[in-house]
Amino acid sequence: MKVVGEVDIIDVIVDHPEQVWELTSEFAGISKQFYDKYYQNKEVAVAYRLGDVRKYKNWLVLHSKVSSCPHWKNIFIFDYYMI
Repeated sequence: MKVVGEVDIIDVIVDHPEQVWELTSEFAGISKQFYDKYYQNKEVAVAYRLGDVRKYKNWLVLHSKVSSCPHWKNIFIFDYYMI
């Protein structure tokens, strides 16, 4: 796995899945069907409002950086991204 960049997190939305979808669906980048399947039988959903994105010219191999990073617990891995 590689780190291809970083992003500023402006806000975190935590609420019932239907409420989170209502607030984020315009910018979610996924279908309602996918969202509903992902949050099926869940009472809480989380969404991140993202700010500035910085793409790295030279990608970092994750396993070589995590062990030396003092804030490794703050590293988020997202499956959804745009290139």
